[in-house]
Amino acid sequence: MKLDGVAKDFHPHGITLFRGDKGEETLLVINHSRDGSQAVESFGLTYDNGAPKLTARSSVGGGLLISPMIWPRRRRPTISMSPTIM
Repeated sequence: MKLDGVAKDFHPHGITLFRGDKGEETLLVINHSRDGSQAVESFGLTYDNGAPKLTARSSVGGGLLISPMIWPRRRRPTISMSPTIM
């Protein structure tokens, strides 16, 4: 599968596919970078002559994103994040 717009430091873990009401497909991925940072990556899924292609849409991360998890078995994918304890 071809990935467009993905950083070299891409280490996916926790993947789910969401199909919208109009048939659009979005792949949500938890990325655990080598530097210890984490982000939720969003990709659009399209097909080129039957071959799947992922295109990066957005990335959400930051210091408050600790131990993110994706719960795909719900009607809508849910992203769970552990709270920061100060």
